[in-house]
Amino acid sequence: MKLLIPGGAGYIGSHMVKYAQDHGHEVVVLDDFSTGHEWAVKDCEILRVNLLDQEKLATYLKGRSFDGVIHFAAKSLVGESVQKPDFYYRNNVAGTLNLVSEMLKNGINNLVY
Repeated sequence: MKLLIPGGAGYIGSHMVKYAQDHGHEVVVLDDFSTGHEWAVKDCEILRVNLLDQEKLATYLKGRSFDGVIHFAAKSLVGESVQKPDFYYRNNVAGTLNLVSEMLKNGINNLVY
């Protein structure tokens, strides 16, 4: 299978990337590296984009085909989320809506969230 893993450079996402690769899947990581680490993902294509940048996201996904998307891209610090709820809402909710919108435009219909 060919998998797109948004947030694939984060702690949990990078473990999913390795697991998928170890099981013979082709992986493409989509990450803005605001908290993830490039050293954590190896032997895969990397799309460096923030999910809030819908124009760039559309460019990267246009005409691409994936068997599935396993979505880990989100901010997750509880204390910070209390301090900046609007930032967390935009990033985690609006960013996910941008991703789903671009998936649908490109016929990518399988999402694990």
